[in-house]
Amino acid sequence: LADGGFFTVCIPPEVLETFQKECLFAGFTTKEMNMIKSVPEKGPKRYVITFKKGKPEATIINTYCMRDADRSVSQWYKDLMQDFLL
Repeated sequence: LADGGFFTVCIPPEVLETFQKECLFAGFTTKEMNMIKSVPEKGPKRYVITFKKGKPEATIINTYCMRDADRSVSQWYKDLMQDFLL
């Protein structure tokens, strides 16, 4: 990628640290990190991360949950999946 180019991956938490180190070594910085949780009180199940080639800048960090604390489907997840659910 040219400077300023970016790519996005979806990875499990077990490989997060190693993947970020490899990207840094290759000249990429974290542009945006989205943590996807099943429920609010648990840790992330997946990370959707956008890496950028070139100089670092402030990282945007978001946390999303598929279910609310009462275990109902969250509005975020409904909006995300609306094209796939009847």
